[in-house]
Amino acid sequence: NILGFNVDNTELTFGKVPIGATETRVITLSNNYAFPITIKLEKIGSISQFILFSDNYLKLLPDESKDVVISATPNQESESGEYRGVLKISYLK
Repeated sequence: NILGFNVDNTELTFGKVPIGATETRVITLSNNYAFPITIKLEKIGSISQFILFSDNYLKLLPDESKDVVISATPNQESESGEYRGVLKISYLK
């Protein structure tokens, strides 16, 4: 079996976030299989230092869905600029 993710957009963007402010996005992860799956979220790239997940390691039972909140919060030491990264979603048996 192959586990796939349906992502409607090609990017998860936060736009311009002022220092000290927080911008959030929500993704929904679903298990459409007849067996439980474990999902691991990882952040990679220059933006990763500002990104927090509400949950980055979760178990989904069959037909279960969970929302994960992804927040971007630049800190006082942040330099103005464009930060990019990759959200890696893996499943583990």
